[in-house]
Amino acid sequence: MITRDIEQLGELLNEFKFCQMVSLDGAGEMTSRPMTLQEPRPDAPLWFVATKSSVPGMNLMVNPKVNLSFHRDSDHAWISITGRARINDSKRIINDLWRESWNIFLGDQDKSDIILLEIEPSNVTFWEPDKGRFGQFVDILKAHFTDSTVDHVPTKSTTVSNSELASVL
Repeated sequence: MITRDIEQLGELLNEFKFCQMVSLDGAGEMTSRPMTLQEPRPDAPLWFVATKSSVPGMNLMVNPKVNLSFHRDSDHAWISITGRARINDSKRIINDLWRESWNIFLGDQDKSDIILLEIEPSNVTFWEPDKGRFGQFVDILKAHFTDSTVDHVPTKSTTVSNSELASVL
């Protein structure tokens, strides 16, 4: 059953195109790279394109744990997704999904090094202000002049499966 939190997450996630992907290298150190979220697929609603020789590709071959961090500048809404990455190197799927725009980052190559990083989420935490940036500004001013604190919309945390996520994206 899809909860309201998962529906809200889907609505919010549809507004994001880029994220920071944090992974662990062979020594257990965290590394972070900007990544472009691809169009959701029924079998993989969260996925990225990389190469085996890229930092995310090499890290995730050693340790599949990942964190995706999304931020919207207009009102500072954010999403943090933890999960596990599955590396898909199916040449048939890669060729079927290929976009010419990927050449900018991956080069016009024979695609032998290209992989898809498909994320299976385990925990999601997100926050979206209910009044937008202007409403936040007004609340901050009000708190300042009345010597009170800002009443924040609570952060939401949920678990979500790929099938649940696919149904709302």
